[in-house]
Amino acid sequence: MLQNILSMLGYNVKQAGDGAHALTLVAVFEPDLVLLDLHMPVMSGLEALDHLRRDYPAIRVVIVTGDTDEQLAQRTLRGGAVGYVVKPFTVDRLSQAVTIALRTKG
Repeated sequence: MLQNILSMLGYNVKQAGDGAHALTLVAVFEPDLVLLDLHMPVMSGLEALDHLRRDYPAIRVVIVTGDTDEQLAQRTLRGGAVGYVVKPFTVDRLSQAVTIALRTKG
């Protein structure tokens, strides 16, 4: 669903099924922005965020998750994410988060 929405908004999108695959794609494509779910197989979103911050500090990260835990949201933002979008979300909310993230220095 995210891939369809972001493609419709004009973004070039690559999709990964888990955190480890996401890091492989990042190494190949060097994106400006990564959207991460916190609950993924193989490697969690928090683990992937840690790797991204360490290895690719200029890439902005937005967490897109169904987890509404405020402390977890704050932890991801302290950990380097520049946005946190809770599912279900509107297309406008996702677009706003992506736009703000892309304007944020990595």
